[in-house]
Amino acid sequence: MLFRSAKSGPKTKTAPALKPKGAGKKNAKLKSAWSPAKYGETQVVAFIRDPNCLFVYWEIAAQKLEQVKAELKNEYAKSRLVLRMFRSREDGSADLIYEIEVNPEDMNRYLPVQEPGGGYYVEVARKTVSGKVLVIARSNSLVAPMIGFSPQVEPAWAPAPE
Repeated sequence: MLFRSAKSGPKTKTAPALKPKGAGKKNAKLKSAWSPAKYGETQVVAFIRDPNCLFVYWEIAAQKLEQVKAELKNEYAKSRLVLRMFRSREDGSADLIYEIEVNPEDMNRYLPVQEPGGGYYVEVARKTVSGKVLVIARSNSLVAPMIGFSPQVEPAWAPAPE
């Protein structure tokens, strides 16, 4: 399935399937067994799991949900909740890498990283049938680590006194 970015940019593919280590058949949708506490706040939090994967959890407060419904009006009923993964550029801009649809009841997801070593952030948004995207919240920015050992081999600390 292909999506077009909000800026009518190039088409992007949906995220490839990623299965967390140790996940059984019950976790085939990439959901974590862990469920964050609800604080009544609208927030998106992203963590690095490894160079190829982020873990994201989110919460949409009831008040924010009502604001989204009011803004989308009749389009809300057919809109979808999506996670949008962005890759940050050095100049401060960002490229939409992919979007995935999530169930409104979901609160967390593992997301594959396209290029280890890059800067990323995630948005939770509602996407209407007409293609309008209403961003609800944006995560913290983070940098996925490079794969492999550090090329730096010099010790960073002085040796312990004998």
